[in-house]
Amino acid sequence: MSGKIKKMTNENFYKAIDQKQDYDGENLIQHYENFQDMNKWLQVLTQDSENTGVWEDAGGLLRKNPRYYFNAKRSPRSDLEDTLSEESNNLARYAENNSPTFYGKLGPEDYSELIQKVPLYKTGDGEHDEFVDVINELGNLAGAREDPNKMHAYVQEKISKAPMWAQISFARYGENDLSTLFESYLINADAELKAKMYDENKEIKHTFLEKVFKDSLDEAEKEVKKEDYSEKEKNDVWERNVKPYHMALLEGMYKKGKKDEDKPQKNEARDQRRNERREKGMPF
Repeated sequence: MSGKIKKMTNENFYKAIDQKQDYDGENLIQHYENFQDMNKWLQVLTQDSENTGVWEDAGGLLRKNPRYYFNAKRSPRSDLEDTLSEESNNLARYAENNSPTFYGKLGPEDYSELIQKVPLYKTGDGEHDEFVDVINELGNLAGAREDPNKMHAYVQEKISKAPMWAQISFARYGENDLSTLFESYLINADAELKAKMYDENKEIKHTFLEKVFKDSLDEAEKEVKKEDYSEKEKNDVWERNVKPYHMALLEGMYKKGKKDEDKPQKNEARDQRRNERREKGMPF
């Protein structure tokens, strides 16, 4: 043989984030961006199964060899799906294990975003459940806004509880009044939500929103603990009801990390490290 076969080691394979590792900002950013890239690549492959750019990028990330899938003469799709599943699960568990640290770093604005990214669950607490009803109502309105049939059904349901004259008016002029009535309900729901999220000084009710998020998550975790008879059912409950919270936390920390990374002093330190690597002959 004219050449030697390259020895394969575990270093030739992509490794998902270590879910038991303590929080490290740079590591989180790298793995979350890999997670985003793999999602994008899979979407491209659904439209263009032989996209050479994706084949090359997938080979570089998963196999440390951009030519791997060309040489193997097969699509990277199944490897991407399996790796993405593993990375997604590990990221969520990583966020779960580091949640005390994450909570300590997140601020008021972060929680106002978090509570709108996850399905909030009722706990039996009056103030909490009322907030859940309001945010769900606004979500329903936003979903119906682009569909005339859904708009009509929503307004019809609301009008059925109005005085009789209003019901008669809608029966006569519903086609004309539909958009105006719907927008008024949307404005009212938005105002009601803001009244619950902000105090009289227009400051975010940080403590309240953090409690809403954590209490909803606790409620979901209680349901996981109840599933003692089926490990599959237990995993499904965690995947559907709990995991979205940890992924939302992770995304919040990712965004915060990117903002810190973009600060001038961070860029200066980063650029200095890059220059030092280049002086050693490293490409990046």
